[in-house]
Amino acid sequence: MYAKPNLKLFAFLSFLALQVLCLSNCTGNNSQKVRQSISQTNDSIGYWLKKSNEISDTEYRNRLRKAYDWAIGEKDDSLRSHYFSRISYAYLQLNDSLDFRKTNKTTIALAKKIKDTATHAAAHWDLAAFFRRYAVQDSAYYHYAEAQKLYAESNNDFYAGRMLYNMGKVQADVKDFTGSEINLIRAIELLKPLDKNEQLYRCYNVLGIVSKGLKEYGNAIDYYQKALQYANEVGLTPSRFSTIQNNIGVVYQEKGEHAKAVAIFNEVLNRDNLSLSPEDYARTLDNLAYNQFKAGINEEGVQEKLKRALQIRDSIQDITGVAGSYFSLAEFYLHQNDSTKALETALKARNFAEESSNNERLLQAFELLARLDPKNAVIHAESYIKLNDSLQQDERKARNKFARIRFETNETIEQNRLLAQQKQLWVGIAVALLLMALAAFLFIDQRVKNQKLRFQREQQASNEKIFNLLLEQKQKVEEGKKIAQKRISEELHDGVQGRIQGVRMLLTGLNKRNTPEAIEERSEAIKELQDIQEEVRVISHELSHAAYQKIHNFINTIEELLRDVQTSAQLQYTFEYDENFDWDMLNSDIKVNLYRVIQESLQNCVKHAKAGNVKVRFEIENDQMLNVSIADDGKGFEIRKGKKGIGLRNIASRIEKIGGDWDIGSSIGKGTTVSFSIPILSSKAGEDAINEKEFQEA
Repeated sequence: MYAKPNLKLFAFLSFLALQVLCLSNCTGNNSQKVRQSISQTNDSIGYWLKKSNEISDTEYRNRLRKAYDWAIGEKDDSLRSHYFSRISYAYLQLNDSLDFRKTNKTTIALAKKIKDTATHAAAHWDLAAFFRRYAVQDSAYYHYAEAQKLYAESNNDFYAGRMLYNMGKVQADVKDFTGSEINLIRAIELLKPLDKNEQLYRCYNVLGIVSKGLKEYGNAIDYYQKALQYANEVGLTPSRFSTIQNNIGVVYQEKGEHAKAVAIFNEVLNRDNLSLSPEDYARTLDNLAYNQFKAGINEEGVQEKLKRALQIRDSIQDITGVAGSYFSLAEFYLHQNDSTKALETALKARNFAEESSNNERLLQAFELLARLDPKNAVIHAESYIKLNDSLQQDERKARNKFARIRFETNETIEQNRLLAQQKQLWVGIAVALLLMALAAFLFIDQRVKNQKLRFQREQQASNEKIFNLLLEQKQKVEEGKKIAQKRISEELHDGVQGRIQGVRMLLTGLNKRNTPEAIEERSEAIKELQDIQEEVRVISHELSHAAYQKIHNFINTIEELLRDVQTSAQLQYTFEYDENFDWDMLNSDIKVNLYRVIQESLQNCVKHAKAGNVKVRFEIENDQMLNVSIADDGKGFEIRKGKKGIGLRNIASRIEKIGGDWDIGSSIGKGTTVSFSIPILSSKAGEDAINEKEFQEA
């Protein structure tokens, strides 16, 4: 059988679909307008940020200021944060320290406020690069660490790995080799699964420098070889090959294996020296010549190579390289026992090292001058000690700051981990409490269902008991009828029938005679027949009265209940009802439940009210409603303070079951009255297994 379609539901769903469609179109139009606005803004910002050789730095700064003013007017915080970041980076490339710091600070504050992690991290990255440019290594390290933390929180392993590389590079520059090694290895662990070969090449190259600084020459060469492998993966340019091979050669140089170093440097120059940059070529040529005279190989061409390297470095204004070339020449002249030239070039090496802030080369120059200039050896030695102590102190301070930053970072990570654990714990507790509440609800619900089922079973048992009681009462009535019928039958048989038989026989004999005596006897017989007729009339009247007398089984059952209570509890009763109403015609559910309600009320009269008298009254209203009242003269109670016990709940349940209403009135010292109104033809009073005809007379 198919259900009829719900037209109202169909209409509602159609209307809803139409609204969603309209909303989608409106949203699409709005989104298109927003995208157009963003596109227009990006076009303007992009135009002002574009740098070309055709405009001067002054004009470019003016454009950046216009871009900044435009970005300030942007209402969308995310877009404004993005624009500030781009403008800040443009100022960084322009080497405009003042405007960069101003815009960068604004970017960090806004990105932090709106929790724009990507922009926030990029702003710290830019600031770290700014401090790195000015050799403020501790600040550079701090902002690299902040950027790394933000990238890690957003699960951006690539940029988190790059920040770890930058942190390791800064640490290597201040000779915090152990800390540098830790961060570089962490970077490699993040970058390897991503196959970022360019960054892996850089990491292994710096790891080689770190290992060389730790005098772990074997590890240094291994790391450089791995760097070479990753460089091959991304394209081994002459510059990269030169860098790695020079680093390997310097390791052999520090180990004193100058012949191996010569072979390495020759390989670089013989590979493709025309493709090398002047800086790489000069560095390789200087390293080759230095290790040749140290190894005693081809010493006749060493001076020419050293001077050639110096000339190239001077031409490209590589001051750091010039200091290195003069130092190599000084050592060469010392090797040639030309102390004058050695001292002269050593002084130049010192001056260029100071000019280029190359402290490592400056220390080497002071050490060499102390040997070459005995008169001023103390001065050079003191300069060496002073600079070395200053550098060590700065390096120690930097390492301490790095350690403190690492500690604070680790502490933050640990706090975040603890917060995450606490969050998981609270979630677990909440889930456990929810499950416990659910279990408690199910337990209570099941218990209520069991109680309800048990109550229904008890009611069913009570109904069966009442049913049996009514059947027993009916059986007693039937037995009374049978006794009356038997008595009447015996009277008819033994009395009336015998007398009629005697009169019949007398009249039969008199019919043969016609004497005066016979006439008199016939007259006596007629009188006898009249007496018999009167006796039959009396018996017939008794039989008719028995046949039409109403014997109320239900009323008798109620009266029997009242008598039982009167006997057991000394509770006097008055029972009023309409004798002309056929009470056995009531619905069986009404009779059963009404009996139980009266029984419960009588128990309350005895147990709680301590009553001495009770009045039960049945009244039929318009042949439709049965009004029942049970009034006692007990001690009464305040209804507002009274608690509904199981008995009263049972009364309410039974009255509701048969579709009735009930009310209770009471006051202290004035007794209690319970009233019920029950529809005789209630829709709720359905038939049960009891056959209603069994409560009627046969």
